[in-house]
Amino acid sequence: MKRVVVLGVVLIIGAELLALITRNRALVPLVSGTALALVLLNVRRAVGGAEDPDEPESDEPGESLRRWLSGTESTIRWSESTRSDWDRHLRPMLARRYEIATGHKQSKDSAAYHAGGQMLFGAELWEWVNPNNIAPTGDRSQGPGRAALGEILERLEMA
Repeated sequence: MKRVVVLGVVLIIGAELLALITRNRALVPLVSGTALALVLLNVRRAVGGAEDPDEPESDEPGESLRRWLSGTESTIRWSESTRSDWDRHLRPMLARRYEIATGHKQSKDSAAYHAGGQMLFGAELWEWVNPNNIAPTGDRSQGPGRAALGEILERLEMA
């Protein structure tokens, strides 16, 4: 808003100076009036509610809860699906959450990263979180299921 007003004032002053330089004094009110009209239209648009396209629209109450529920249902479906779906959707999310919860970064110290993962989850569950344990493409074997996902998430909460 401030930027629109400042740019508008600069536009008006510049238009008046340009009209004065041409030594045609009859143009000064016409040019100034046109510049002022453009500025006022932009101020009206900024104040009047033309929404910024970068801002998300304000949603009705409960919309964020519905989005969260939909995401949670998708996560549960992926956990009960194939190993390929687990590797594509859940493993990256769980590995990120593990890094955030423990502060271990695989890129900094791979040995400490894997040792911490095995201590936190145990050898069996760590194999489902470990980002380096991705199966070959197209592995249609069964994933670990909802119970394993629940156990992994519980251990992440305790970390």
